[in-house]
Amino acid sequence: RRSEDVGLAHAGLGLAASQVWSIYQDRRGVMWFGTTQGVTRYDGHSFKTFGLPEGLPDPLVRTIIEAPDGNLWFGTNAGVALYDGKAIRAFTDADGLGKGPVWSSAIDAYGHVWFATQEGGVSVFDGKKFQTFTERNGLTSGFLYSLHSDAKGDMWLGTRDGRIIRFSPRSDGTISQVRIYPAGQGIPASAVRAITEDR
Repeated sequence: RRSEDVGLAHAGLGLAASQVWSIYQDRRGVMWFGTTQGVTRYDGHSFKTFGLPEGLPDPLVRTIIEAPDGNLWFGTNAGVALYDGKAIRAFTDADGLGKGPVWSSAIDAYGHVWFATQEGGVSVFDGKKFQTFTERNGLTSGFLYSLHSDAKGDMWLGTRDGRIIRFSPRSDGTISQVRIYPAGQGIPASAVRAITEDR
C-alpha cells in the first residue's frame, strides 16, 4: 500500500479513546475498534462512537464479533451488547450471561455466539437465550481469558491459571466431551490469553 494512503486515528481524531482493546472488520468491510470509552466504527469515510448513551452496559469493549445473522456483539467489562445496525441491546448476568468482564468471543459451527467471562465461565447465546457453563459442568476454572472455535467444530478455552479446556458444542447450545490440558503438560504455567489455529 502507498505510504500516502496510510492514515492515523487516535483519541481526538476519530477514536473514542487512545487505548484500543480490540479491532474487528465486519463482512461489509467496516472497521470496529473497542476502546476504554466505547466502540468506534470507521466506514472508510467517517468515525462514529457508541458508548453508554447508546446502550453499552460498560464503556470498555474487549471483544467484537459478527454473528451469522449480521448482528455485531460487543463484550464489555459488565456484560455484552448486541447491535443490529439500528440500536444496541445490552445483556448482563441477570439475563443468564456469566458474571464479570467479557474477555473473548467466538462463533461455533451452529452459528451460536460464545463469550469467555472473568467470573462466570463460558456463556453461549443460541439466538433466544443464554446458557452458562462453569466448574459444575466440568470446567476447571471460571476465569477465562481466551476462546477459539477450531475447524473441526471444537471450542478451546484459555484460563487464568494456565490450563486449556476443550469441548464439543452441540446444536442445542449444550456441551460434551470436556477435556482439560493442565499447565505443565507442554503448556507454560501462566495465563492463556490468546488461542488461534494455523493452516
